[in-house]
Amino acid sequence: MFKFFQVLSLTAMFAVPALGQVQPPIEAYGNLPEIRHAAISDSGRKVAMVLEAEGGTRVAVYDLDGGEPKAVGTGDSQVRGVDFAGDDFVILQTSQATRAEGFFGRVEYSGAFSLNLETMKVRELLKDTKGMWPVQTGLGKIIGHDPAEGEILMPGYWANSDFADPEYHVFRVDLKSGRGRISNRGGNNTRDFVISEDGKLLARVDFSDERNTFRIFTDVGGKNTKIYEQKDVELPPLGVLGVMPDQEALVVMSRGGYEQIRTLSFDGDLSAPILSRDDADIDRIFSDANRIVRGVQYSGAYPSYEFFDEALNRDIAGIVEASPGSTVSLVDWSGDWQNLLLKIEGDTSSGMYIHYDRASKKTLRLGDSRPDIPADAVGQILAFSYAARDGLPIPSIVTLPPTADVATVTNLPLIVMPHGGPESYDNARFDWMAQYFANRGYLVLQPNFRGSSGYGTQFTLAGNGEWGGKMQDDVTDGVKTLIAEGLADPDRVCIVGASYGGYSALAGGAFTPELYKCVVAIAPVSDLAMMISESREDYGRSSWVTSYWEERMADGDARNKKLNAISPAKFAANLQSPVLIIHGEDDTVVPMRQSVTMRNALRRADKPVELIRLEGEDHWLSESETRRTTLEAMDRFVKQHIGQ
Repeated sequence: MFKFFQVLSLTAMFAVPALGQVQPPIEAYGNLPEIRHAAISDSGRKVAMVLEAEGGTRVAVYDLDGGEPKAVGTGDSQVRGVDFAGDDFVILQTSQATRAEGFFGRVEYSGAFSLNLETMKVRELLKDTKGMWPVQTGLGKIIGHDPAEGEILMPGYWANSDFADPEYHVFRVDLKSGRGRISNRGGNNTRDFVISEDGKLLARVDFSDERNTFRIFTDVGGKNTKIYEQKDVELPPLGVLGVMPDQEALVVMSRGGYEQIRTLSFDGDLSAPILSRDDADIDRIFSDANRIVRGVQYSGAYPSYEFFDEALNRDIAGIVEASPGSTVSLVDWSGDWQNLLLKIEGDTSSGMYIHYDRASKKTLRLGDSRPDIPADAVGQILAFSYAARDGLPIPSIVTLPPTADVATVTNLPLIVMPHGGPESYDNARFDWMAQYFANRGYLVLQPNFRGSSGYGTQFTLAGNGEWGGKMQDDVTDGVKTLIAEGLADPDRVCIVGASYGGYSALAGGAFTPELYKCVVAIAPVSDLAMMISESREDYGRSSWVTSYWEERMADGDARNKKLNAISPAKFAANLQSPVLIIHGEDDTVVPMRQSVTMRNALRRADKPVELIRLEGEDHWLSESETRRTTLEAMDRFVKQHIGQ
């Protein structure tokens, strides 16, 4: 179980243990991590953790100054995040796949709950607020805190009747009762708000799909004023992230400019980049409870940080330097930024949470994500780059078995795992699926093919229109590189992926059938024309969501003929290897029919295929039971076809 409150020096905490032959049980990987989310209070003296155990999910709150921990169960909803409002309330962001009137199939309904630490009562926020739109995603978003009044600010859709179009407003929500009242009004096209601590509208962001018009308004200056506008744009050109510490300008990021942060003055002047790197994207914005931006996290195999506060920069850099071979993630911080909550994972740990006091320089080990996976069972994670056939460097991650030495290892069975997204990337964090197979003796390749995020705008945009083309070639070239280097056995290669990665796995089997001995696709897209058609039905032809997918899949030319040419379901006859497909019944991102379509196409072509339906599971494999089922099925399937 958890070993809380163990005081360690940085040197002892990050010491590298001797390697061994430990093989934890499959449940240690397939179960959800025992610590799923964590947060620190405004004072820095309380820590909340979402914990997973046999009795179910619960949230526990620990007082670092002593006292008994408090805990409550979280029910059936999936907890997607945890935070504090002051020191007296914990906020849980949740979602649940549900059926709703007016919607075909299931939708991912989101919301938030407050936990009163004095009474330990839980309240669903905005539930009893008259006029709230019954089912909406993003409802758990919080954009401001007022701890003195026991209130928070939450945006959400509201309508004054059952027949009116919903409008997006900001609600001031009482944390004890859960009820809210409108504090700032938006409209049908409103997408976001930034509100000052005293309730003033700093920014309202509007985007019209029908008119392709993007606008930003502010009340700074005493009246509502439009300070930015772009017309004839299919996607929102700017994302408003918050406000500068002096509150003299907004902080924005250009769409397609993931590596640059700029300011937008309240007079409408857009600055040159103030935080930027050419070789990395901005992965995360660090901001206070009321969206006052303090700094950023840059992407890469290992994250790096840049803050406006130079002393904070030095302290974070010191922790990173003290943990070689590990990923240091800043999870949360106190109101004054003097207490930090960090997660350390990678070569030396499957994930540990620590509290760091900047004044005393003391660390406190709070607990481990996966206590049943010791350090000597963790496979070595290597970041490397190989050249694609057109010369483009492809940054990637390779995970070795725990006892393997990259200088001497040869001819290992290989699992290639293209990631989902596709605008995401794999890095040197502990990946439960990659680490399981590495622990069992496989070499695991996670290629960050073009179109991935994390390596600059041009690298991401290089994937436009390259589904099944150069993006897939990049995956193929990674496999061939490891074979040429003698690390991988060419006769024992399996491709495994989820979501877009599932598409890539099926595309690998369909378009380079000679390369793979087995294919595993989890929640895959198999028919691109079907996906675009469903997007048009769900969101409309003019929606930015539809435009986004048309641009990414087909560079804007989303005709069925072009989409069919890169859809694995249309090339089922090409596959030479057996296929395992796994899909959650409650997936609201990629519908089950995508997997059924692929299975039926393979059956018609007389190809070996197995489809496993995960009852009650979503797109993200959010349940321990179905994760275990998935990993057990994959283990059996991979072992059968490429051995160990």
